[in-house]
Amino acid sequence: MSDEDDVDDVDAEQDEVESDKEIEEWEDYRKETEEASEEWLPTPITEAMMKEGLSLLCKIGSGLAHAYIKLEAKDRDLTDISLLRSYIHLRYVDISENHITDI
Repeated sequence: MSDEDDVDDVDAEQDEVESDKEIEEWEDYRKETEEASEEWLPTPITEAMMKEGLSLLCKIGSGLAHAYIKLEAKDRDLTDISLLRSYIHLRYVDISENHITDI
């Protein structure tokens, strides 16, 4: 057995140990994020948030009526967006960076 074989064995063992550490770190991170997600308080979108985020007034229907068709509600820690059901003319909705788990 040569010195090169010994080095290859040590490198393989070291790679395996590093891989195990990465897996453990990933599992720890996943557990922390799951615990954090369980701690989120219910935060539904409110009428006030809707008023702040609505924009882009456009003609609707026959062209005699107007409605806002764009909503931006980014990074508001929202967990519930059921209020959006009543805004039937929305076309562009940005609700990224929130805690929404089901649409």
